[in-house]
Amino acid sequence: PAIPQRPFLPVLASRGCTFSCSYCPYPVFYHWNKRSAANVVAEIQQLVERYGVRGLLFRDPLFTADRKRVTGICEGLRSDGLDVRWACETRLDLLDERLIDVMYRAGLRVLNVAVESSDEAVLAGVKRKNPADSHQERIIRYCDRRGVRVTVFYVLGLPEDTEATIRRTVRYAKRLNTHVAQFFVCTPFPGTAFYESLKDRIVEMDWERFDCYTPTF
Repeated sequence: PAIPQRPFLPVLASRGCTFSCSYCPYPVFYHWNKRSAANVVAEIQQLVERYGVRGLLFRDPLFTADRKRVTGICEGLRSDGLDVRWACETRLDLLDERLIDVMYRAGLRVLNVAVESSDEAVLAGVKRKNPADSHQERIIRYCDRRGVRVTVFYVLGLPEDTEATIRRTVRYAKRLNTHVAQFFVCTPFPGTAFYESLKDRIVEMDWERFDCYTPTF
């Protein structure tokens, strides 16, 4: 809904993730694999010409994993005169002001990123490392000034979490004050190292309830 332009469609420009957070299913399902910038731009051109598409979501888990390729996609969109507004998902430590400028000029208007927790020890327990708070805040404030709406994802109930760490994460989310803050319940997905480490604590066997909103362990 943060991209109001219609018609709106998703595009998958790459699969998988180059990181290895133990709770995340993306590295389990796919090795990271990318399409070329030219191939992606050609698909978008077809969507615009055939269906009149004006809004897009790059559904890649890590859109800016390859900076040169993302720059190529953005340059292709501009050189072909493709006037679309789009969203993407990535990590804050794979962004800087210069790259955001390149993406904004090509139509970026929404950025989806994960912070998960504000506590380093909680993150270390699931093999995730965030950039410094100062970097996170700097990038989010820059997006604010640029007119890029930011959604941040958080996970509550990670194994090292306590009531105190969860409350700190909520306070941090309020401080960041992004366009959207989305809170998930920690969920051990089958196939992940996280699931294997929690097998004896799982209390739910109905896979339909492994939905990121229902406690399962």
